[in-house]
Amino acid sequence: MSEKLKIALLTMKDQTQEAINGEKPLVYALKEEGFQVEWVIWSEETDWNKFDLAIVRTTWDYQDHFEHFVTQLEKIEESSCILFNSLDCIRWNIDKHYLFELQKSGVSIVPTKSYENLDFAFSSFDCKEVVVKPTISASAYDTFLIHKDEVHDYKERLSELAKKKTMIVQPKIEAITTEGEYSLHYFGGEFSHAVLKKPKSGDFRSQEEYGSYIKAVDVDEALTEMSEEILNLIEFERELLFARVDLVRTDDGFALMELELIEPCLYLTFDDRASDRLVEKIKDLAKSEGLLNTL
Repeated sequence: MSEKLKIALLTMKDQTQEAINGEKPLVYALKEEGFQVEWVIWSEETDWNKFDLAIVRTTWDYQDHFEHFVTQLEKIEESSCILFNSLDCIRWNIDKHYLFELQKSGVSIVPTKSYENLDFAFSSFDCKEVVVKPTISASAYDTFLIHKDEVHDYKERLSELAKKKTMIVQPKIEAITTEGEYSLHYFGGEFSHAVLKKPKSGDFRSQEEYGSYIKAVDVDEALTEMSEEILNLIEFERELLFARVDLVRTDDGFALMELELIEPCLYLTFDDRASDRLVEKIKDLAKSEGLLNTL
C-alpha cells in the first residue's frame, strides 16, 4: 500500500466537468492503492514540499500563460516533490517545433511549415485548405481551417495573431474527417490502449470538446511500431509516465500529427484497465525515485 504518499494532480482554475469525469478512473485507482490525492490549481502558489509527486493532468489553459506555467513547474522541480512528466520533457514538448526535430530524425510528420502569411501558406502546399495554429497551444485554441477562397477573411486576424504568437501551417489532411485520428497511449513506455477520434460533421477538430466521435479501437502492429520508434528517439531526465501519439493517414502512409507529453487527455474511460495500468507505472516510478521501498 502507498498510504504515506501524497499526489498532486495539476489542473486549471475552472476545471470542466468533462475533465473531472475523464480523470475519475485515475483518482479512484490511486485511492484504491492508498495514495492521498489532491487536485491543485497549477497557477496558484502552493507549498510543493507537502507532496511527493505532482502529475500534470488537466492544465488546459496554460497556452496563454506558458511562461508562468513553466515558472510554476520550475518551483515543483526545485522542491522535494517529483514532477511527471519531467520539466525538461515539458519544455521540449510545449512548442510544436519539436515536430521539425523529429522529422530530422526520420519521423514522418504531417507536412508542416513555419507560418509567414496566408499567401505563403497556400503556395507551400498543393491543397485548397490549410490549418494554421500556434506552436504553443492546447485544445485547438487559435487554430483555423481556411479555404483558399476565404483568404481575405482571415488575413487581418492572422496577421495580428502572428505578431503575438509563432505559428505553423499544415495542409488539411482529409483522412482526419473521413477516417479519424488515432491516439495511442503509453504508460511507462508500454502500450496501454488506443482510440479513434473523428470530428463531427462540418468540423475539422478531433478534440472531444468540439463534439467529435471517439471510440476505442484495436490498432495494428504497424501503428504501435511507428509510435514506439518515435518514443525511442527522445530521452529526458526521467522516464515518461505517460505519452500519447496521435497519428493520421496521409497519401504517403501514416504520419505524426502530435506527440502529447504534457497534459493529454488519456481517454481512461475507454479502457477498463487503463487507469490500473497507469497507477502501476506511478508505483514503479515512485519506487525508482526512492519514494516506495516496498509494494
